[in-house]
Amino acid sequence: MPTTTLDGRSAGVVVATASRPSPATGPPATETPT
Repeated sequence: MPTTTLDGRSAGVVVATASRPSPATGPPATETPT
């Protein structure tokens, strides 16, 4: 897991993972750190 290198980079990875319909993550891309 890469540390917070770049807000955009980190956020992008989180969004991509949240985008995928996964019950493990919970709610869909609702909380998007802009």
